[in-house]
Amino acid sequence: METIFDKAFDQIVTYKEDKLAGNINSIPVPFPRLSKHFPGWERGRYTIITANSGVGKTKIAKFMLVTSIMKFAEDNPKMDIHIRWYALEEGELDFAHSFIATILAVKFGIKMSSVKLKSLGEYTLTDDIQKAVDDARHILNKFMKNVTVIDFILNPYGIWKDVRDFAASRGEFYHEGRDAVTGVAFKNKMEVGKGFNKYYPNNPKEFVFICTDHISLLHREKNHKSDHEAIGKFSTDYCLGNMVKKLNYAVCNIQQQVSDKEKMQYTFKGSAVEAKVEPSLDGLGENKTTQRDADLVLGVFAPTRYGIDVYEGYKIAPADGGFGDQFRSIKFLKDRHYGLANSKINLFFNGAINFFVELPKAEDIAPQDYLNFKNKY
Repeated sequence: METIFDKAFDQIVTYKEDKLAGNINSIPVPFPRLSKHFPGWERGRYTIITANSGVGKTKIAKFMLVTSIMKFAEDNPKMDIHIRWYALEEGELDFAHSFIATILAVKFGIKMSSVKLKSLGEYTLTDDIQKAVDDARHILNKFMKNVTVIDFILNPYGIWKDVRDFAASRGEFYHEGRDAVTGVAFKNKMEVGKGFNKYYPNNPKEFVFICTDHISLLHREKNHKSDHEAIGKFSTDYCLGNMVKKLNYAVCNIQQQVSDKEKMQYTFKGSAVEAKVEPSLDGLGENKTTQRDADLVLGVFAPTRYGIDVYEGYKIAPADGGFGDQFRSIKFLKDRHYGLANSKINLFFNGAINFFVELPKAEDIAPQDYLNFKNKY
């Protein structure tokens, strides 16, 4: 009888053979220095991205899990990658506007917020920019053909049912085991929605990403007594138990930090203030136990919000020529596999076009580089 160690050895050999054959077992992140230590997104992993309200947790999730992954898919056309984005906070058109803004900036050098795209306020879209928007539309239709945005399913079971139905269209469900009396192995094909413990995709090399933004907005179901219970059910049973362990999908949930973190006192300078106001595992909103389910928890931090003038050696205060609100730091609050717990990556951020770029080490940034980053990105 094959043991779990036999299966582990088989997987190790398969991954090596895939690598030697030029196949891809993980999708890298778009940050070169981080990529030296973090291999990227694997199948069957559960990630949480967390931050306080308005810091940009949705934007960093879009950049890392949609923009960069689809760019990787474009550069590797043989890959089979699908992203299903469950938008609990924004509508599908808001999602689309944000990516049009990104493409306008990256492809055409036009930096324009979604507010101006909709000709709000005193601004009216020019004919030239409307033509660029039309070009961006055609680029995005091709670029994001395997990205599906669902903004009308808001409850835990509804999301799981939709994911399960998607999986059924791309593979088969089975119940496998051994007879308790005879010890004879069995493998029974199951109908969609029936009990299963094994899933076989038609393409074993596919990557499927399931992203929910954000889980604090999940609607309770009839048997849920609280938001805490609804989030816990979604995280433990549906995300970890079914999507990750059974379907081998990569799951990313966006989860807000508790509002109390916003109210904490930060009158002291130095590391004391940072320790108080940075995102934390204890600060996960509505249900802190989700951290137990996750392989990776990333916290996004904006030091300018707390009047921090210098952070990790970077100048932040605009009056001193610093990055101001265009600086973001991502901290690995939890890392079960890669040895990166408590490490950080620091980024330059343009919120209007939803674009991030990895910053050099603080000691390698000259004073003029601060302005150069703002002008370039």
